[in-house]
Amino acid sequence: MYLATIGEQSRIFFYSVGMGFLLGVFYCCLEFIGFFMPEKRRFVIPRDIFFMIFSGFIVFLFALAINKGKMEFHIYSGIAAGFFICFFTLRRILNRVGRASARWITSFLKNFKRRILTVTKKIRRKGKEKVKKSEISSNLLLQDDESMLYNREDNDPSGRGEEE
Repeated sequence: MYLATIGEQSRIFFYSVGMGFLLGVFYCCLEFIGFFMPEKRRFVIPRDIFFMIFSGFIVFLFALAINKGKMEFHIYSGIAAGFFICFFTLRRILNRVGRASARWITSFLKNFKRRILTVTKKIRRKGKEKVKKSEISSNLLLQDDESMLYNREDNDPSGRGEEE
């Protein structure tokens, strides 16, 4: 068993900082999804549990790939440092942009929904008018019953009439 050189450890540490930063960006993306939830409090605990499971799996794969599966302190301290760098710097910017874009998206979707509903109401109204017109026209007789030839007794096609 050999010890990694300072150069290798510092390289792995900086890779770990980058991985922690990416995990911080992923956490900000999960927060962005929470902006669309009506009750954000119900979303916080499942979001954090999902993030812990996901980040644990990613950190395990990262340690496996970068350091051949060896658990060393500088990997986890680098990941924590990268996450907190993102959390305390980039998170503020991403939250502002996320809130503004979430407001814009929700207002756009509300307007789109309102327009779709007005169009469907117009289509329903026109359909109801057509149904009423067709009901009125179906109740009208095409010809008067007395003037129709096939209903008159003197127009018997057999030629017998009422002699029988």
